[in-house]
Amino acid sequence: MKKLLLTLSLVLGFITLAQATDVTLPGTDKKWYDETYTWNATKDKVTGSVEGFTLDINKGSSQTDPKAPNSTDKDYNAVVVYAGSNLKVTAPQGRSISKLVVNAGSGTNSGATTICVNNNTNTNWTVSATGTGTKLVAKLTATTAQQSITFYGADGKTGKHKQLRIKSMVITLSDGSEITPTVETPVFSVAAGAVAEGTEVRISCATDGATIYYTIDNSTPSESNGTKYSAPIVINEAMTIKAKAFKDGMTASKQAVADYTLSQVDPEQPATSGTATFNFADPTTLNPPYTEDDATIKDQDNKYANVGGVTFSANGVTIVNNKESETEARMYLSTATAAPGWAYRVYKTSTTTIAVPANCKLTSIEFETQSSSHGTALGNATFSAGSYDKTSKTLTFDASANVNEVTITPLATIGFTKITVKYAAVASAPAAPVLEMPEGFSADNVVPLDNYSNEATKNYFEVKVSWPE
Repeated sequence: MKKLLLTLSLVLGFITLAQATDVTLPGTDKKWYDETYTWNATKDKVTGSVEGFTLDINKGSSQTDPKAPNSTDKDYNAVVVYAGSNLKVTAPQGRSISKLVVNAGSGTNSGATTICVNNNTNTNWTVSATGTGTKLVAKLTATTAQQSITFYGADGKTGKHKQLRIKSMVITLSDGSEITPTVETPVFSVAAGAVAEGTEVRISCATDGATIYYTIDNSTPSESNGTKYSAPIVINEAMTIKAKAFKDGMTASKQAVADYTLSQVDPEQPATSGTATFNFADPTTLNPPYTEDDATIKDQDNKYANVGGVTFSANGVTIVNNKESETEARMYLSTATAAPGWAYRVYKTSTTTIAVPANCKLTSIEFETQSSSHGTALGNATFSAGSYDKTSKTLTFDASANVNEVTITPLATIGFTKITVKYAAVASAPAAPVLEMPEGFSADNVVPLDNYSNEATKNYFEVKVSWPE
């Protein structure tokens, strides 16, 4: 009987461990600055270890440096996330967060009436918030439990960043089973579709140390099937590339697929009309492509790669920013909550040239910018040709002008997320008429006469033409 009770106790204990667990931060009868917690502060970041969780307060675009909870400050019993900053909460190793309830206020006006999850960091969270800037309760629920979540305070109506004072948090953890992370899905450097013969396609994976396998026979790649990626794949015929990434201790990535066909256009003779799209928000689609591994230069929490003098091309159209400017153009990866993600940034007094093939003319250029301030800067920039509409962010050209290229010189920083160039063929001049001369006709049949005149820029002279018999 005792053995049975012991066995039952162990089973019940296992079931209890397997169930979801709620953890309150700070712990019972503790304050955020409790001596059992560790807080490390730098100018741009504060990191705390609280009840096994890691809390990172990142400065972001805030004008105020983050600070750690302490017993002397008026906000001593709160985790303060200033407007423009964000808070990342990471669960203990082997656990994941499925729900988080934030209680904000601490007796003073926090300013925030809701909480926003960073779109560039987390994509599967829903938020339900009640209260005001003085007292706010926000519930964040995950579609799929994650080990970490990053969020910030905001105005529920405008979405504008607001200061958030967190009095406490109740975090629901998933069961205690080991969480196996998944390898990131591979990315192709060239978008699927029609490409020129000889195009090189590169495959990359954001997970460090992952190994990529691919197939071109329409089978599913695996560690035992396909080719281990080591060099660009050259497209010389229509083909389908399938790729998956693998790493020990992690779940294999989702399969990436790209179908390529050969373009009927001679790569040396670009189409005489069409559209070229430069999606800078996804630099892996550019030519040349860029990935996060290329952004090796740090700018606080952001990073970038210098691209001054680099020529981006698509369908015969080119974009290049002069390298000699005061600040070189950058492929810039921003972590700022107001304008996250990639952009092609050009700077004050630099010159960006957009050109189409020699036998073509520009018809319009549509711009998308990373933020409203960048849009304002674009509206104040100088264009060498065309008419710019600030509302639609579109530069149009007179059809009769036959403009082959345009330069843009900004007075302030502009971050482009997409540029779409439309162009058309230049109408060919009509062929000169050919006068068919009769057989036997030669220069001897044309005799100049003495009557000659010069009216302004026109020259006239008379000749006598005799036709052969």
